[in-house]
Amino acid sequence: MGSTLYVCTDRKCKVHHPRVTISPAEPEQRRKQTEAARVQQEYRKRSLTETLRRVPAELSHHELEFVALRYFEQLGHDSEHRIFKFFAWEETKPKANGGYADYPKLASGKLEKMTTAEIEKFLIVCALASDLYCPTYGGGGMLTKDSDLAREAVHYKVNAERILRELREKPTVKTGNSSLTSAKARPYTKKQ
Repeated sequence: MGSTLYVCTDRKCKVHHPRVTISPAEPEQRRKQTEAARVQQEYRKRSLTETLRRVPAELSHHELEFVALRYFEQLGHDSEHRIFKFFAWEETKPKANGGYADYPKLASGKLEKMTTAEIEKFLIVCALASDLYCPTYGGGGMLTKDSDLAREAVHYKVNAERILRELREKPTVKTGNSSLTSAKARPYTKKQ
C-alpha cells in the first residue's frame, strides 16, 4: 500500500549533509572573473555608444541591410520559412544541417542584391510575418481586426473585403512553392 522512507537528519553526516569547502584561491578567482565581466560589460556599452555616434542620421543601404538581417534572424525558423514562401524564394536544404534551410544565410544573399527601398519593404514583411500564419485546423482562423496586418492594411487603404470576396469566388492557383492568386499578388520582384 505504501512505503516508509527514512530521512537522515544528522547534520554531521558526511553522506547526506556534505560540507562544501572553498579552496583558498577560489575567492580570488571569483573576484577576477567578476572584474573581467564588469570590464567586458563596460567595453560593450562604450563600443555601442561610439558606434551610434558614427551612424548617419539617414540610414544607408549598409545599415538597412544589417538591421534587416538581424531582425530576420530574431523571427525564428517558422516565420523565416513563411517569408521565403511569401517572396517565392528558393530554399536550399542541405543534408548536413538536418534538412533545415539556413534562412538567415540565404536571406543575406537576397538582401545584398536589394535596393534600399526593397529592404525597407522587406522589413515591413518581417514585422508582419507572424500574421502570415494561419492554422489549418478549425476552419483556418480569421485574421482579427486588431492584428498588425489588418491595421496596416487599413492604414494603406487596402480593400481587404474585396480581396476576401475575390478569393472566395475563385479557387487559389498554385504557383511553385507559393500559393498566390496571381502574379500581381507578389509584392516584390527580384532585380534582374
